[in-house]
Amino acid sequence: MDFFTSEGSSIGIDLGTQNSVIVKFNGKNDYTFLKENERCYVNSSLFFNTRNNYDFGTPAKRKGMMHPESLLRCFKRGLSGNNTGHIENGRYRITCYENKEIIDISPREACSIFLKNLIDDFNEENDEIQNLVLTVPAKFGPDICEALRRGAMGFVGDVVIVQEPIAAAICYDYEEEKIENNSSLLVYDFGAGTFDISLLKRNNQGNLEYIDTNGDVHLGGEDLTEAIYLQWKDDLFINEDFDLDNQSLFKDENEHEYNIGVLKNKAEEAKILLSSEEKYDEPIVFRMNDQKVQYNLTITRNQFNNLISRHITHSIDKIKTLLARNQMTQDDISKVLVVGGTSFIPLIKTKLIQYFGSEDKIVSNVDKELMIGKGAAIIAHEIYEENQEDLKGAISYSGIIQKVSDTIGIALGTSHFVNEIIPRGAQLPYKTTYRCPLIEARNSNGCIDISFHSYDQWEFLKNDTILTYDNRVDYIGKRVSDKVNGNDHDQVEVLVEINNQFIINVSIRLNNTGIDNGPVRKDDL
Repeated sequence: MDFFTSEGSSIGIDLGTQNSVIVKFNGKNDYTFLKENERCYVNSSLFFNTRNNYDFGTPAKRKGMMHPESLLRCFKRGLSGNNTGHIENGRYRITCYENKEIIDISPREACSIFLKNLIDDFNEENDEIQNLVLTVPAKFGPDICEALRRGAMGFVGDVVIVQEPIAAAICYDYEEEKIENNSSLLVYDFGAGTFDISLLKRNNQGNLEYIDTNGDVHLGGEDLTEAIYLQWKDDLFINEDFDLDNQSLFKDENEHEYNIGVLKNKAEEAKILLSSEEKYDEPIVFRMNDQKVQYNLTITRNQFNNLISRHITHSIDKIKTLLARNQMTQDDISKVLVVGGTSFIPLIKTKLIQYFGSEDKIVSNVDKELMIGKGAAIIAHEIYEENQEDLKGAISYSGIIQKVSDTIGIALGTSHFVNEIIPRGAQLPYKTTYRCPLIEARNSNGCIDISFHSYDQWEFLKNDTILTYDNRVDYIGKRVSDKVNGNDHDQVEVLVEINNQFIINVSIRLNNTGIDNGPVRKDDL
């Protein structure tokens, strides 16, 4: 690897599902990246030699090809509930390569381990990192943001969380083209693990306001790779009688997993190549009972487009919803900033041009994989090296007004009814107070029990009752007090604050006496 050569200790990290960017901002159009194989990003993979000894990056991915039971990748997707990899009960099951010890790792622990490896390698060659700006998808909830922040806090002095579209917009506005007053920018971020679209406007006073967001935490480039993988798996079974679903055909489980890994890696390779070529046609070598077997698998760009068309159409539908709920049309968008590695796929640009009716609106920056990390580095520079010590200061510098992405509600005691407490689009930081009688907030154990949930109000009809167990509602976390004594009609007061880093803090009072306070947390994060 190549390492930073410039001095300084404030950096930005775009923690990606497939690749991660770690970068320092030195001045306009001047960055230093932690590079891997001459690329300005590091592969997001971990290989467990033992419980406490890991390889990371491309070396981990390569070792994992031969020993897939010891490889962990795409672990960021696990934060949002995507079951990628050897996951059981919300934890990845890994067999360590050297001693064959079986360990269970949560997605948050995997992200923390990976960040530690990135930071440790930097510290070996440069001044120790003191401060970090870490980006997250716009649709990640407060629970995931807090989990990532806590996961990185053990390795640096301070961590600030910023939404990925905001970081991309800051980079574009600062480095590429100043967003004009009274104009709108749509950020279309199609990454490997998540899909986000965010709407920003610059008003007549020059402030760039974060208006609204939409997206899908279960849609990413990995799903497009999976489409090729599944097609090829079927082709192998039909044309070659090579059944990857039949584990008994192979020497052992490891050989079976190895072949699955080979096909998925080739599918990823084909997806990337088809952004510049019309056809992928290369031999693929598998193993069967320690013997090499080779098959030729092909796919054309047209075939690939047919496989992924529904996913790209889904992303356009998300844009339609976003604009409709803000009483806007395509004509109201000045520019569409396209970022994320997956957005190199030609069909995406084609669909965007068709929808917006103009190629001139679509910003196709060659650095679309790096813009989020670069934006994070700019923010880190402004916060720490220009002595703007909090996120609010950095956002003021960039002209950004930051807001919550989804409505946040609470459910009290044993009830499943969700009451809105923080509306979608509320400007951060945001404080509010909820009051109710003790009988509503107390659970069957006599404790004040308050759970928090997020949801997109647009998906519900006006008369719908919103319930915690609805599949359109995401659980964030809760605060539960010790057992309290009191009458049913005693007054409970819940002070709720969500800060610039999307962390929810709660203070509970009963009859004006403090009962409990602290951040909202989800147990498995």
